[in-house]
Amino acid sequence: MKMMWCWRCKCEMPMLDEGEYARIHKLYGDCMKATKELEHGLSLEQLSMDERFRPVVKEYEKITGVSGVHHNAIMHHQISLFGDLPILWQAIENAKRKVVC
Repeated sequence: MKMMWCWRCKCEMPMLDEGEYARIHKLYGDCMKATKELEHGLSLEQLSMDERFRPVVKEYEKITGVSGVHHNAIMHHQISLFGDLPILWQAIENAKRKVVC
């Protein structure tokens, strides 16, 4: 896990490394599969989207310590999607650290 800027959330968020993301991705797939099974057996109105994807949110919270993140946003919180911090962002971060006397 690494704290990085998320342009969707407009703040720094915990981004998942490949191992952490694999755990989340599997849970997300399991939740999708369960939702598809509901379409054929039970009424979808019985469970909200938040309830269906609660395992994803709970696992993200367990990994990062951050609660209340929407399951779709979590699927974008993967370090490899962002790569290294662009040079411009590095310059901004360095400027923030400078102490002006």
